[in-house]
Amino acid sequence: MGCQLNTPSGPEHVFDMVSDGIVILDDDGSIVWANCAVYGILGTADGVRGTSLRGWFRDPAPLDRILEGRGSQIGRQRSAVAVSAASGCDILLLAHPRSDDGEFSIVLRPLKSAVSSFDRAISFATRDAVTQLLNRDAFHERLAKAIDESPAGSVICADVNQFSTINEVYGFSDGDALLRAVAQRIRATVGPQCTAARVYGGRFAIVARTEDHQAGRAQIERLIDALHAAMHPPFDIGGGGQPITLTIGVATWPVDATDADDLVGAAETAIHAKNRRGNERTRWFASDMRTERRQFLEIESELRQALEQGVLALHYQPKVRWSDRSIVGFEALLRWTHPTKGPVSPAVFIPVAEQSNLIIDVGRWVLREACRQQSAWQRQGLRVVPIAVNFSPTQLLAHPLDVLLAPLAEFGLSQDDVEIEITESAMMDKLPTANSVIDALRRSGIHVSIDDFGTGHSSLSNLRRLPIDTLKIDRSFVEDIEQSLEAYDIVATIVAMARALSLDVVAEGVETEPQAALLRSHGVDVMQGYLFARPMPGEAAAKLLAPAGASSRDTD
Repeated sequence: MGCQLNTPSGPEHVFDMVSDGIVILDDDGSIVWANCAVYGILGTADGVRGTSLRGWFRDPAPLDRILEGRGSQIGRQRSAVAVSAASGCDILLLAHPRSDDGEFSIVLRPLKSAVSSFDRAISFATRDAVTQLLNRDAFHERLAKAIDESPAGSVICADVNQFSTINEVYGFSDGDALLRAVAQRIRATVGPQCTAARVYGGRFAIVARTEDHQAGRAQIERLIDALHAAMHPPFDIGGGGQPITLTIGVATWPVDATDADDLVGAAETAIHAKNRRGNERTRWFASDMRTERRQFLEIESELRQALEQGVLALHYQPKVRWSDRSIVGFEALLRWTHPTKGPVSPAVFIPVAEQSNLIIDVGRWVLREACRQQSAWQRQGLRVVPIAVNFSPTQLLAHPLDVLLAPLAEFGLSQDDVEIEITESAMMDKLPTANSVIDALRRSGIHVSIDDFGTGHSSLSNLRRLPIDTLKIDRSFVEDIEQSLEAYDIVATIVAMARALSLDVVAEGVETEPQAALLRSHGVDVMQGYLFARPMPGEAAAKLLAPAGASSRDTD
């Protein structure tokens, strides 16, 4: 066969492994060597060596042009299209410059295959590999074009909440499956009139053009409502239904910016501003958000340094049994004193830690420090009461249980020596995911409480699904219990719910004797607040514990 006759015996045989035809021509255009693919492309089984390449095409003019250094240029190559005399197929010819010995090397590729390869290359360059939506670079190009062509419009950036945690818990395969499902719902919601992209991680972006800014806002609001609604049906993750929510930031042109990069930056700034401005699922960009974002990044950087330099501290606030005024536990509260700014409120830095995922490292430090303090108290022979530690759902889901509870083993503590508190809103937002982890904690012997109860959206049916031991009544209801009938009724309802489910109750923020008396009239016996003690360093807290004797662990 021609292929066998013309295949070199040296290293050139590697060229027979490629699908493109490759020929080497002498100065007269005769073929001095060809790889195997040439025969199929030219439509012949006969030898081609020694023949003129011109003779294999119906019209040799395109070949002559590129051999003469004319025709279209791709890099250092000249290109043309000629029709095979045998097969009638269009062949793309790519000629490399003449070599020093006067030879030409020509690549032959069926045009249909070349177009398909080009399409694949374009798709690879512009499409996200996981979702097949546009990628970040292609999105920016489409956005710049939209800004030039349309008088007004919006960039909508949408984050899949807790996507990084889902990846950690379920693995990248399920994470990618979730991204594809979210992308499918976004594509179906926005339709062909909008441009959608996955820009990175769990973040998507959409360009929506409008006729003018004022009328367009109502249009964009309807689109955003539809996006939120599209996420309502649970997603199948890890074999179970997982509710997914979006955090959305919006920026418009020409009001917020007229440059594509600035516009995307404004929408992303709005996303980050969301968590510091209530629980809205959507934030429209405002100029003051840039200042807030800079402050956020500054706090994050300084908090990270504080953690690394060991300048964070825990203070301990006692939980007191009203009936005998005995201490039945402590809550560990994180404190940060900045070297120049002084004390920084947890209300300022905890949300920053949560949003930046620094909460995982901070939470790990808090648990270890609480365990270290508990161990020190026990070595001093003090009465043993549990220390409650506040956990973030992100922290709960970030590590396997044995890693999460490693500080207990490190300091030789039992599961009775610590408790875990998690806020109601966080618990309910992550209910299906967090439940299994919290249930595993309780099976291991860890006592679990819901903190700030009453501020979220729990109902009795939801409460029954929570694997918990204790409800902590939020301080806002305790503060108003003397003046507000509504607060009084809410406390009564919470206590009734807890009794129905055999849960313990702790009241937070108790500051006056009348508050304590009203709580006691409802059957609340364990309280925490300034009436009894403010949070204090470990050394001061140790003085409140009697010498080792009968252990007091329960809050009945």
